[in-house]
Amino acid sequence: ADVPRAIAAAGKATPDFVAAYVDSAEAAADCVAAADAAAPRMVLGSSVDDRGVRTDDAEPTEVGVDVKLLLVPGAGVDISALADVASSPRVVGVVAPSADAAAGFACAVFTPGDGCVVECVKAP
Repeated sequence: ADVPRAIAAAGKATPDFVAAYVDSAEAAADCVAAADAAAPRMVLGSSVDDRGVRTDDAEPTEVGVDVKLLLVPGAGVDISALADVASSPRVVGVVAPSADAAAGFACAVFTPGDGCVVECVKAP
């Protein structure tokens, strides 16, 4: 999968967050890195007139998208292994199936910046 292209495309739709299904901590890190690379930034562009002469723009232009990620690890991915990745300000949370399928879903909420689980909730 082309993660950077998918992140950029999702960000153009301006969602509140993008659910990123990951099968390992490394895949989660790749998603966060792609979101960081797509982050808004100012660049000095240029344009070409009808004679083919390139002119630098006078003012920088903002490019990129602000994407927030909700990480959804696959079965067998240890949520605690995602703590470092989930501490990124680009990650709004981590949701994963509970070990007990009958229990529904567990939600591990990470506070951006501190890397620790703040709350675990089990759906009825």
